[in-house]
Amino acid sequence: MGEAAAVASETDQPQLPAAYTDPITDPDKPKAAPRGTRIPDDFEITDAMRTWASKSAPSCGWSDHESFVDYWRGVPGARGRKLDWVATWRNWMRREHQRHLGGGGSRYPAPASTGRSVTSERAEGWLALGLDNAQGTPHGSQMALPAATAQEVPPWHVA
Repeated sequence: MGEAAAVASETDQPQLPAAYTDPITDPDKPKAAPRGTRIPDDFEITDAMRTWASKSAPSCGWSDHESFVDYWRGVPGARGRKLDWVATWRNWMRREHQRHLGGGGSRYPAPASTGRSVTSERAEGWLALGLDNAQGTPHGSQMALPAATAQEVPPWHVA
């Protein structure tokens, strides 16, 4: 190949601008959006969260928080990653509060209330079967149901 052909092939190549920087190594390159994180192992309710919940989701309690943490620990992949866990918690508590009040906020409709507690309905069912309790003790036996020992604790109570 002659000298003229070599010069022509060099000029046929696209020329990059003098200010070109490699996007892979460029320190000024925009960073990718944060991907979020899994729920922290030590995700606890702060004083600010407790104050918010007592005003905005007063029907919610510790069991709702535990359900939140358990649920998100079990969600796999990208769905289980969040940018702001406290905001995710507040949204969960808002929905649970609405569900507790019977106002929806859940994918599932609230069960129709019969005016009786679930415990009363279970006890009536056991008695109808001739049983004193869920363990199947025959009605009239000497084995009594254990007395309630747990004291009623208001939601968000700090021991």
